Amino acid sequence: HGKVFKTHLLGTPIIVSTDPDVNKVVLQNHGNTFIPAYPKSITELLGEHSILQMNGNLQKRLHALIAGFLRSPQFKTRITAHIESSVVSTLGSWQHMQVLLVQEETKKITFEVLVKVLMSVGPGEDLEFLKREFEEFIKGLICLPIKLPGTRLYKSLKAKERLLKVVKKIVEERKLAMEEETDEKGMAKDAVDVLLRDSSEEPSSDQIKQSLPLDFISGNIIEMMIPGEETVPMAMTLAVKFLSDCPVALQQLMEENMELKKQRKESGEDYSWTDYLSLPFTQN
Repeated sequence: HGKVFKTHLLGTPIIVSTDPDVNKVVLQNHGNTFIPAYPKSITELLGEHSILQMNGNLQKRLHALIAGFLRSPQFKTRITAHIESSVVSTLGSWQHMQVLLVQEETKKITFEVLVKVLMSVGPGEDLEFLKREFEEFIKGLICLPIKLPGTRLYKSLKAKERLLKVVKKIVEERKLAMEEETDEKGMAKDAVDVLLRDSSEEPSSDQIKQSLPLDFISGNIIEMMIPGEETVPMAMTLAVKFLSDCPVALQQLMEENMELKKQRKESGEDYSWTDYLSLPFTQN
């Protein structure tokens, strides 16, 4: 068919492009020349409040809020500590495992860190419940759009209902706590804080700002968990595979990181985001 062709996937006509130049043009004109569209199973599962179905000012506002939070020094300090804690805990559980599935183990680490960053939920029953229901929910993102009892889409929709119930409760409790606070607000500790604070702030005289509904916040918090299920674990698994195939690169990576470990052990300081930035080979 060539690099660009038309086909049907899951009952929907679709243009498939494997050409980098075409893909670049499409992505650079996102929301303007090209309007995003997704398979029906995705739109059904993510719902009307999904960032994927937003265009215009609301989408830009949400992107700006989350991007600003993720770029902040305070966030980088927190996520470094979360990653270290989760990795150390997971490595300890590997001692007696005869077979280690890298992708599954990195999924656990990534999901734990993501949920901590998004909602400040730590290890325990709540985290296990969220992980179990999220895995059931995400199985239906790409499936036949048949919403009957017993079908994949139906099961995933039910899982999302259970997820939303828990996440919305967390958001409501946080909102109530914020309304009762009398002290000056400090740095937002997670994504829930960021979205709630933006909704509670008064708009400037030249600005009309729509308050974000709790359902909107809850649904998009769930959506932000998606990279933790596939994208990051897959990248980490491929990194392990390629490093295993290249002993020279693996040796250089180990030397660079062991030198940093030695420095931190001597100083007694915790790891920081700047430590990661000081590892040029690891970053590449």
